[in-house]
Amino acid sequence: MSDARSAVGWEVVLDRESCTLCEVCARDCPTGALRIERTAETVALVFAPSRCDGCPGGTSCQAICPEGAIRLTVTGGGEEVELLRSPLLPCSSCGKGFAPAHKLEALARKGRLHHDLVRDLCPICRRNELVVTFIEEERAPGEKAEYRSTTTILRRAGKLREEPG
Repeated sequence: MSDARSAVGWEVVLDRESCTLCEVCARDCPTGALRIERTAETVALVFAPSRCDGCPGGTSCQAICPEGAIRLTVTGGGEEVELLRSPLLPCSSCGKGFAPAHKLEALARKGRLHHDLVRDLCPICRRNELVVTFIEEERAPGEKAEYRSTTTILRRAGKLREEPG
């Protein structure tokens, strides 16, 4: 007697307006039926129905999607399909593509982007900008800004001994 599940195929129906390309579904897919494909310019969510088992007894993509953008349905099977592709936005400082345009647009629509730095800068340039802003805000007027490493700060605080030279 054969397993009835073997004749069943699965299909993912994606609400493209709700999806933020957060990648949770692809990251947690136990069979690899959902995956992220990246290029230098784009990021895409791809579904391979032949690999999907509907997560029997487990947590499906439908259940873990934080946006409720995925619906898993029974179908006759089919070929691999690209569910969503988005160009990567370039960092306004270094020019490297860092976030899918669709993701930032969806987050902005939902009121989840609270700072322009998130929209314009990659994580590394954003961190650097925040550090520079912090240093500039903390220094006294006319005082030259000084970069201090963690080692320098610990030595000045007497918490790190000088290495014998």
